[in-house]
Amino acid sequence: MRIMQIGNSHHAYLAHFAQLFRKKTTHAELMQAYIDDYYWCCHTLIPAFKRLGHETFLCVPTETMSQRLWCEEQGIPWDPSAPILACLAQIAWFQPDILYIGSASLYDDGLLDYLPYRPKVVVGWHATITRPHMLFHNYDIILSSHRECLYMSRQQGARHTEYAFPGMPAELATKFSAVKRTDLCFSGYWAVSHPQRNKFLFELATRLPTLPIDCAYYLGFYNQGPPCPEIVQRYNRGEVWGLAMFKAFACSRITLNGFGSINSGHQNLSPNMRQLEGMGVGSLMLTERSDNLSAFFTEGHDLVTYATTEDLIDKALYYLGHEDEREQIAAQGKATCLKYYNLDIRARAFLDTVDRVLEAGTAPPPGSLIRALKAIVAAFRHDASVAGREDVQTLCTQSLAAARRLMLAGDMEKALPLLESLERLPVEGMKQLNLCRALRSAFAGEPSTEAFLRQELELWPENDEARRCLSDLVLGVSLWP
Repeated sequence: MRIMQIGNSHHAYLAHFAQLFRKKTTHAELMQAYIDDYYWCCHTLIPAFKRLGHETFLCVPTETMSQRLWCEEQGIPWDPSAPILACLAQIAWFQPDILYIGSASLYDDGLLDYLPYRPKVVVGWHATITRPHMLFHNYDIILSSHRECLYMSRQQGARHTEYAFPGMPAELATKFSAVKRTDLCFSGYWAVSHPQRNKFLFELATRLPTLPIDCAYYLGFYNQGPPCPEIVQRYNRGEVWGLAMFKAFACSRITLNGFGSINSGHQNLSPNMRQLEGMGVGSLMLTERSDNLSAFFTEGHDLVTYATTEDLIDKALYYLGHEDEREQIAAQGKATCLKYYNLDIRARAFLDTVDRVLEAGTAPPPGSLIRALKAIVAAFRHDASVAGREDVQTLCTQSLAAARRLMLAGDMEKALPLLESLERLPVEGMKQLNLCRALRSAFAGEPSTEAFLRQELELWPENDEARRCLSDLVLGVSLWP
C-alpha cells in the first residue's frame, strides 16, 4: 500500500531545522533528517508504516528548503509564496492509497478541494481548537483523542470520526545516557491555549527560590502569546526540539506535564505527547491529574499525578528524596509505554481503523452471517476440525466485526445472536471478541465490562475502539458515541 503523510511543524522548529540541516542536498535526505531528529515523532507514522512493508512518502509543506529541492528534482517551478502548491504536486506524483494529514485544522476543505489526485482514503488528525470556518467534507476519517473534536468534526462534515492517540518510538528508549543532571524539567509552549499549565508553571516558579529543586523550563513562545512573568523566565533555558528535548527529559529525574485547552476549556485527558515522551526515555512522569488516566496508566505504578501546585511540590520533593521509589516507577512507566503505546502499535491501530471504515460498506448482511454460523456450529459438534478451516476463520472474523458494528449502533437484537453463535466455537483470543463481550455487558448493566475491555487490550493493544470504550467507561460517559 502507498501511504503519504503530510507532516507538521512549528515555525520555531523550522528555523532550528534549517540551521541544523542546511547542508543536505535532496528532499529525501531532509525528510530522513526530520525523522531522525524525532520532532513530532509521536504522530509521525511513516517510519512504522515502512517497517510494516508499505511504500511511504513524507512531506512537510512549511519546510520550504525540502520542498524547493523536491521541485528542482522534478523539474517543476518552485513558488516560495505558495509552498502548498508543491505539496499538491507531490500528491499527484506519489498517488497514495492513503493520505494522512497531520493537522486537519491547517489543511481543511480549503486545500482538499484542489487535490489533483483523489486517494482511496483521506485521513486527518485533529485535536485542537475547532474554528467555525473549518470544513472537513473531504475527509473520509478524522482521528482525535478528544470526544469534543470528534463531535465537532462530524458537525463540520467529516464522513467518519474515530478515536486515536499518539505513540512513542521504541528506539528512543535506549538512545540516551541514564545519568540524571536535573531534578525537574518542563518543555513546551507558554501559550494562550494553556492557561492552567501556565498557572502551575508560574506558581511553581514563585516557590522555587526557597526549594531544594534544580528546575529547568524549556519554553517556546508564540508571537501573540501571553506575557511571560520574569520569575518564570528566570528558570527558562530556552526552547528545545526533537532529540534535544528527549535528551533533556532523559537527563531529568522528573518530567512535568500539564494539559492544554480547546473550545470547551481545559482538557486533562491522557495520554498526551508529553506523557509518552517523558516516560518513554525513563524519567519519572509527574503529570497533572487526568480524568481518564486509569484507562492507560496506573497511578503510583507507572507515573505520579498532582492536582494543585502544593501537591506538585510535595510529590516532587518526596520522589527526589526517595530515589529507589522514583526509579522503580520511572522504569515501570517506560516499560508500559513501550509495551502498549509504541509507534508500531499505533501504526497498526491506524491501519485497522482505515480497514474497519472501508469494510463497513462491503460487509455481508447479519442474516447471512447468522445462517452460516449456525451451520458451522452444527458441523463443529460432529467434527471439531471444522473450526480450523480458513473459510471458517474468515467467517468468524466477519461475524465479530458485524457484531461490533451492530452493538456500537445500538442494535443488540441483531448483534447478540451473532456473538452467542460465535461463543459456541473455539474463538477465544480473536480480536474484537472481548470488546463485543464488554459492550454486551455494558448494555446489560453488568460489572464485567472493564475486565473484558482490559482483556481485549492485553491481547490486542492496537484496538482503539476498545481503548476508547475503556476511557469512556473511566470517564463515566456512554460507550456509545
